[in-house]
Amino acid sequence: MCGLQSDRTVSDKLGVEHQVCQYHLRRWVGRTLHQLRETVPKEWQQIVEETQRLVQELPDDGDRQLHELWKKVAVPRQGRDQPHTPVDQLRSLLIRLSENWHRYRVFDWQPDVPWTNNCSEQVIGLMKMRSRTVRGYKSWQGMQTGLMPTIVRNL
Repeated sequence: MCGLQSDRTVSDKLGVEHQVCQYHLRRWVGRTLHQLRETVPKEWQQIVEETQRLVQELPDDGDRQLHELWKKVAVPRQGRDQPHTPVDQLRSLLIRLSENWHRYRVFDWQPDVPWTNNCSEQVIGLMKMRSRTVRGYKSWQGMQTGLMPTIVRNL
């Protein structure tokens, strides 16, 4: 199972493993790390690079490695009413990744779970592309005819 934040809540309540789409994970983490590279002090740059490597490689013990990095950045926050510093943001990213690591690797032990996307998102993407190429759907029948091969392929 992968998809929206609400999917995580439902999967947790049902005890179902929840795979986070690798595309979305890497896009989110990539953007965050790009911002942090420009803002964190130099002494934390290596941790930013190590975090990027872990997300790219997805090692079995990535959660433990991320937790160790988090402990290295154990600097006290300025205060609750103060804005988050770049180092605070780095710490938050590290612990979030560490705590959710199992959600990024479900495809490793569940062979029917796709690495990048779920079928629903693939169909939605193809629907959008088809809609753009034909300049919108003119009728319900036209949409059904255009999308049927996509839906059948992803079943």
